[in-house]
Amino acid sequence: MLARIAILSAGKTFTDPLLVLPAMLIIVLLIAARKTSGTARRLIVISLLLTMLLWLLSTPLVAAVLTRTLYVAADSYTQPPEVILIASGGMIRGPAPEYDMPSYASNVRLIAGIEWWRQHPQARLIIAGADTWPGGRSTRTIELMRELAMQRGVPASAIELETWSTSTREHPIGLLKLRGITSNTRVGVVTSAWHMRRAAREFRLHFRNVIAHPAPLRHGSYAFYVNTLLPDPASLDVSTSALHEWIGSAWYALSR
Repeated sequence: MLARIAILSAGKTFTDPLLVLPAMLIIVLLIAARKTSGTARRLIVISLLLTMLLWLLSTPLVAAVLTRTLYVAADSYTQPPEVILIASGGMIRGPAPEYDMPSYASNVRLIAGIEWWRQHPQARLIIAGADTWPGGRSTRTIELMRELAMQRGVPASAIELETWSTSTREHPIGLLKLRGITSNTRVGVVTSAWHMRRAAREFRLHFRNVIAHPAPLRHGSYAFYVNTLLPDPASLDVSTSALHEWIGSAWYALSR
């Protein structure tokens, strides 16, 4: 795909600490490298390279590339899913329980899952995954997701919660613990596009018929602007999630 080139005003991007501080550090390290030699210079050069790597990981362009490396397209299917499972993606804890809210990932997955369920309302709609907190297990995230689903018009009677699993590896096992679910059940899996590769692989270890239905990508565009080479916190978060996902996939593959 050819990148579109345009020049946009960076605006307040130039005052973002994630841009200003690394830029200042790079300048300082370049000056220091010229005035030192030996081991000290090598350490400065390593610090410079790490700072530049942090810069790159914080740019929208690199975040989009890393996200695209994980992308899995939705599966085509001839028979509709019997179960639509939405994997929870965590929550943002507020100062009080009434201020808790699902994370961006949980919201996007829920919306994608509800839209798909509306096409196949005969399917069982299941929201899966408990959180592990310092104080123990919590089902707060999936309860919040259920509330949002009801606000979007899904009847409470149509929503089930799978509360046993706490990880991607456990989601299919937790699903099998529910009544009427067998390895022959046609399972539609809804999760983030960057997470679908690992999730679908785990479900296919336990189910014969798995339909991947990834939620829309975040930071998935390759469009090129001046701003796409400038760091911002949101892009660093996306890059970190992508790298975490690759590490998680590698761990799952090695720990079999």
